[in-house]
Amino acid sequence: MLLQKWIANEGSVPWLADILMLHPEEKDLFLAWHCGNAPAGLAAEGSPARLRGHCSFEEGFAGALATSELTVRPGPVSANRIVEHHGEFRLLHVDGTMVTRDDRMRGSWGWVAVEDRERMLRTVVEEGFVHHVSIVHGGLGPRVREACRYLGMRLVVG
Repeated sequence: MLLQKWIANEGSVPWLADILMLHPEEKDLFLAWHCGNAPAGLAAEGSPARLRGHCSFEEGFAGALATSELTVRPGPVSANRIVEHHGEFRLLHVDGTMVTRDDRMRGSWGWVAVEDRERMLRTVVEEGFVHHVSIVHGGLGPRVREACRYLGMRLVVG
C-alpha cells in the first residue's frame, strides 16, 4: 500500500481488499471486498460511506467496531501484492477497472473487470500470492515495473 501511495497519482488512496468471489454471470469480473475498511473518499456517487457495526457481528452488538461501508467508485485500478519466499521478493500487478453495478452488500466493495480473470487467478495461485491485495485507482503498470527494477523484485503480471 505504501509503494502504491508513493507511485500513484496524487490523491489516489490504496485500500486492502480480498479477491473474494467471481461474478456469477460476467466472466471477467471479480469482487474486490473487505469488511468496511475503505476510506469514505473512495465512495461511488450515490453510495455515501455509512458507519455501521462490523458485518461479522450482529447489528447493535456492544463490542462491534464501526466500519465504513460503501461501494468503491468506478475507474481504472491497479491491484498489487508483495510476497517474499526464501529471500525472493515478488510483486503481483493486475490492471483492471472498477465497474458500476446495482448490487448492494455489506462492507467496502466493487466489481473489478480484468482482461482475463482465469489467467489472473491461476497466476495468483501458481505464484504463491494470497487473496488479499492492495487496490488503488489509476493504471500503475509502468510505474510498478520501474519500481520492481529499482527494488530488485520480480514483477508478476496477473
